[in-house]
Amino acid sequence: MAHRPMRIRNRELTDPAAINRILLANHIIRIAFYDEDIGFPYIVPINYGYEYDLESGKLVFYVHCAKDGRKLDILRRNNRVAFEIDESWGLRQTESACQWGQNFNSIVGEGYISIIDDEKEVEKKRGLDIIMVKHGRFHDLNYSKESYKRTAVLKLEVERFTVKVYRDRTVPAEESGLMVQPAKK
Repeated sequence: MAHRPMRIRNRELTDPAAINRILLANHIIRIAFYDEDIGFPYIVPINYGYEYDLESGKLVFYVHCAKDGRKLDILRRNNRVAFEIDESWGLRQTESACQWGQNFNSIVGEGYISIIDDEKEVEKKRGLDIIMVKHGRFHDLNYSKESYKRTAVLKLEVERFTVKVYRDRTVPAEESGLMVQPAKK
C-alpha cells in the first residue's frame, strides 16, 4: 500500500495492534463517494465489519445497504472512495484558547468499493457475518430470506490509510489536560 507520511509525524499511529483496537472500538465508517452528476462528494455514515491482517497491513471493510439507492448508483459509475473513522473522548481545556483541543483518534484512507455479487452468495453471507460479529452477534447468524434478498453487501478494499492519534487514551487524565477544575463556590 502506498503511504503518505503525516505532516506531524509524532501523531501518526503505525502499530498494527493499536490500529486494530481503534477498528474494534468503533462502529461507524463514513464513506465518501464522488457523485460526478453534481460534482460533489456524497458521504454516508454506515455500520461496518472488517478484516485486518496485522502482518501485511491489508484492510478490508464490509458494509450493507439496500439494493437500490444513490450510493449504489454512484458506485456503479465510480468505485473509488475515501473513508473515515473517528473517536473522540474529551475536550482539552487550558488557560489559553490557542491550546484547547479535542482528543481523538482517526483513520482516513482511500480504496475501491464493489458490490459482492457471487452466484452462490457465499461471500455475501460471509460479509454480513463479519458485520454482525463486529457488532456483537456471535451465534444464530441466520437471515430472513426477505431481508437477505433486499440487502446488498459492499466490500471496500483499502489502498492506503493513515491513523492519527491526538492524545493517547492511556495517558492519565491529570497529565492529558482533560481534568476539569471544580467550580469555585
